[in-house]
Amino acid sequence: MNGSGKTTLLKSILQHDKFKDQFKFPSSKSPKLSYLGHDLGLYTTLSLEENLEYFRGIAGDCRPEDQIISWLKDFRLWHRRKDPVSSFSRGMKQKAALVRALLPNVDLYLLDEPLTALDSEGESKARSVLENVLDSSSIIMVTHDPNFTLKAKSRLLELGENSK
Repeated sequence: MNGSGKTTLLKSILQHDKFKDQFKFPSSKSPKLSYLGHDLGLYTTLSLEENLEYFRGIAGDCRPEDQIISWLKDFRLWHRRKDPVSSFSRGMKQKAALVRALLPNVDLYLLDEPLTALDSEGESKARSVLENVLDSSSIIMVTHDPNFTLKAKSRLLELGENSK
């Protein structure tokens, strides 16, 4: 539903310094986050490979190279990795941005409508990638599709004292 505050919720969590006492993760005192919003966060004059290398340098701790290669192949982006992102279709840019957002190893991924512009095959591949990520991290994802679900192990996110 438009205007219900989905994006605002994600941005509030992203700016978690205001809410740092509300979120606690077992792996770190200050949770590491990755965000994919409506602005895809890619440099369109760079190739996909250059974008991923740039963001890998910023993030430091990233997923294994073979996992990223597998995702690029699943999303049919591997053969276009050396092309500038500006030459990609909207759906290809969305898949590239999803890989960019999932590249770092973090506690929580904040995904704002990550399936935008994906066809049914792209959605299916994205679902598989996201389920794989849920093995080691948490995801808060907003979508317009109320029927979209992910299969994952249940985990409890501990909220701080002030949230009771």
